[in-house]
Amino acid sequence: MDTILVIDDQADVRMAAIVALNQIGYQCIEAQGPEQALEIISSTAISLILLDMNFKLDTTSGAEGLRFLQQLQTLSANIPVVVMTAWASVDVAVKDCDFYNNCRP
Repeated sequence: MDTILVIDDQADVRMAAIVALNQIGYQCIEAQGPEQALEIISSTAISLILLDMNFKLDTTSGAEGLRFLQQLQTLSANIPVVVMTAWASVDVAVKDCDFYNNCRP
């Protein structure tokens, strides 16, 4: 069974995503931030990551999410990532695409 890692600092967002994904047959694991997510990735086979881009209430830049993506790449983990944020920014989306160099609409 495919396992999806949901990374978000808001418990209600994680819960909503997990409930929806469980209903269609996916197993989910949750992490409240990048550090916890990296620990999970090092010990668990993950098929997909849902990643919030901001983890501090006063941060809307997406820098935390971009830093996580860089750390994920250094692990040579070839895991697809769907980024999400309440603070949508075209600039951050373009940085994500440039980082992976293979964005799909």
